Amino acid sequence: MTRFDEALLRDCVPADLLPERRRAEAERIELPLRLLASVALGESAWILVICDQRGIRYGIPAVIRDGSLSRAVPGDGVSEALLAMTVDDSVSVEGLEFERFGGSRQFGETAIQVDQTNELIRVGDAMVKWNLHPADSAAPGPIRSSLLHEAGFTETPRPWGHVHMRINDELMHVASVVDYVPDTEDGWDWAVTDVRRFARGELDNPEALKPVRAIGALVARMHVGLSQGGLADATAVDSREWRELADSELTTAVALESAAGHPALARLEPACRTAIEMISEISSTPLMRIHADLHIGQILRTTSAHEYLVIDFDGNPTQESITEFQPAARDVAGMLCSLDHVARVVIHRTDDLKPDQVQRTLDWISAAEAEFLEAYTTTLAAAGNAELFDARLVAPFRIQQECREYIYADRYLPHWRYVPEAALPALLESLTKDEI
Repeated sequence: MTRFDEALLRDCVPADLLPERRRAEAERIELPLRLLASVALGESAWILVICDQRGIRYGIPAVIRDGSLSRAVPGDGVSEALLAMTVDDSVSVEGLEFERFGGSRQFGETAIQVDQTNELIRVGDAMVKWNLHPADSAAPGPIRSSLLHEAGFTETPRPWGHVHMRINDELMHVASVVDYVPDTEDGWDWAVTDVRRFARGELDNPEALKPVRAIGALVARMHVGLSQGGLADATAVDSREWRELADSELTTAVALESAAGHPALARLEPACRTAIEMISEISSTPLMRIHADLHIGQILRTTSAHEYLVIDFDGNPTQESITEFQPAARDVAGMLCSLDHVARVVIHRTDDLKPDQVQRTLDWISAAEAEFLEAYTTTLAAAGNAELFDARLVAPFRIQQECREYIYADRYLPHWRYVPEAALPALLESLTKDEI
């Protein structure tokens, strides 16, 4: 068995081990790096799992060039090699375990540039996703993907396989292979374009709302498929934990905003606390596996046929305290927030909108939310699964999501602040109107 030379880790530049779009993360890596596991894919190609002094794990498709270690790039053949092993039932690799669904050998590597934590490489008709931070084999992404495949849900790229790497007695999920779907855009592109066209009068109201209805039905079918993995019933203990987490995230958001010299959220804090307290009223509600990071960016649309696919079932990597079984309402709340955010992006990034066009865009928000919910609930009911959705949780979960948007802006993307600053007051106002 070929042994990896750990001296290469001591001499490497940490940024060279990260995907190009994630190299800024190298500033947070604390040396020295420690090798947890390695599997050779060729003479100078490896899959590595390492960790830094913080204990943060990194999965690395690596190559050795001129005695130096770096991350594999398209053309190095590492993704091709992994795909070949994944689709060949006769292949056994010490240190790796495969969950195989089918597929064929593919050639030619191309980077897919999307704003994701993980790295995507196209290999022919397939896409290899390398997990930047490998999780254990009970990671939700592979479980959800396999469950939907078994349930016959086809509105997601077809899985080819999941790859797990053995670290001592533990299996870590390091990569997945799925269909590559050409000519698609994610929702932060196609939805923003659609709503901008609507604002300018280039699309009428029914045409602008048609995608929202399609997504509502899609999310319902996804939930029906995921529910095949079993249901549980929440208790008062669960609802208390949800409320405490939402309270904690609101506290964090207020503190971060105040420290940054933005007191607006602090003024909204009492109303947010009142809305979050509604969670305490829930003593029993269905729990199931959900998407757990659902927003418009997770919905691909084909450019020609305008068909929709949901992607990325790994959940939100910043929400490790969220358990695997959750109310379906959490996904619904996430999508409703993102529909609102699409309109905020259009208004903020379109300089030539007239006041009536801005109002037209704002009016689209409530219409889109209503269309999504109607399509979602109708589709669930038609499938005999209306009980999966507890509408009482949507409002507090939306408040919680907006708090997360503030936290994300403060920690990672300051210019995103304008989105929750506009969305949260409007949401609180709508809740007040609903109570009247």
